[in-house]
Amino acid sequence: PKGKYFNEICNKIGGSKSTINQYLTELLQSGLVLIEPGFKTHSKTTCVKYFKINEDHVDLLKKLDLI
Repeated sequence: PKGKYFNEICNKIGGSKSTINQYLTELLQSGLVLIEPGFKTHSKTTCVKYFKINEDHVDLLKKLDLI
């Protein structure tokens, strides 16, 4: 799938919202995921409601059990 909903990712990651924010920030900074244009972040944090998987890193994301 090109996109995943935020709650699915949060459920897989677990932990507090701040932990999830940090984790998603690292994923975004690493280029593993891309924010889908037109979707807003949750209350000015990097905890995105919807993002697009970077197709170049699908294998790595599968290994990390994120997709």
